[in-house]
Amino acid sequence: MTGELSLNGKVLPIGGVKEKTMAASREGLTTLIFPKGNMKDVQKLPDALKSGIKFHFVGKFEEAFNTIYPDVELNQKDKTE
Repeated sequence: MTGELSLNGKVLPIGGVKEKTMAASREGLTTLIFPKGNMKDVQKLPDALKSGIKFHFVGKFEEAFNTIYPDVELNQKDKTE
């Protein structure tokens, strides 16, 4: 997982998608989380590089959290505050 968050939790696009995917594959990682803004970059990668890797694309912090911790409920402030 790599990237930058805006102040309101939006996941911003990253650079170096190919290099980061290659490094993750080299280390034996099989699941990667990328910003939705990088979906086209991942689609352009060679199939051999994407083989064996499951990609998750997220637009907000909450989506990334839920991908990493599917059984944990993210505590959010009461919306009436």
